[in-house]
Amino acid sequence: MEKTLSLLPDWNFLLSYEGRITRRDYWLKGQLFFFIVSFLLQVSSLYSLSMIFFILSLYSMVVINIKRAHDINKSGYFILLSLIPLLNIWVFIVLGFENSDPENNQYGPSPLPKRKTLSAYM
Repeated sequence: MEKTLSLLPDWNFLLSYEGRITRRDYWLKGQLFFFIVSFLLQVSSLYSLSMIFFILSLYSMVVINIKRAHDINKSGYFILLSLIPLLNIWVFIVLGFENSDPENNQYGPSPLPKRKTLSAYM
């Protein structure tokens, strides 16, 4: 069974800090999803609902950042560096742009699709 591409995050993606997520999922299901929802709530002048969404989404954003740190073979504690001014820019760049670890690591199997080698075609 093949995985289908979904731009909407599921509950495991939002609530469980175990495992790894790819750079694509980090941007599309994490950053972009929360940006769009927050923007729509602000535009619709639902400020109280917007604040409630922000408070509830804090946990999910921490979970997503931890899983992305796991994907580049760093501890979840790595994201604590983002609490330090100016260093937070570096953490954001590392999480957002560093390539995934293609091998399995201590945080789980690689979320990248398996690539076929030349020998698989012979």
